[in-house]
Amino acid sequence: MARPLNYEAATTLLEEVFAEAEADFAAGASPSVPDALATATERLMASRTQAFRETLIGCCLAPVA
Repeated sequence: MARPLNYEAATTLLEEVFAEAEADFAAGASPSVPDALATATERLMASRTQAFRETLIGCCLAPVA
């Protein structure tokens, strides 16, 4: 059975994470992630299929929202 997504919590989380990423970008800071995650993310973002990226975001948000 599917668990409903709390859109308000997901929106709040995205806004917070985006603000952090924006501040890091403005400061010239690079994200610190394991090499395996960076490689997998690069591969995913290279795909021309937008649904892959949207699904990844949804999977990341669902457990916390």
